[in-house]
Amino acid sequence: MSEDINQMTETSVSTWGWELSQRNVRGARVAVWLVLVLYPLFGFLDFLMAPSSALGYLICSRILVVTVSLLMLGLLR
Repeated sequence: MSEDINQMTETSVSTWGWELSQRNVRGARVAVWLVLVLYPLFGFLDFLMAPSSALGYLICSRILVVTVSLLMLGLLR
């Protein structure tokens, strides 16, 4: 009897862990897609508001963030 309860508990814990993992992956995908869509769009505000001397740095940082986000999206698949 005790072994049956332990086996059922172990199964439910592993199922819960898998479901939690899948939920976290879905949430991470949503976050990465938001970064991929919104972060480059704010580059337009950089163009309007930032001094021209800072535009090179801002564009490079946006390219870096988008590149890392694409890598993360690939890892999440």
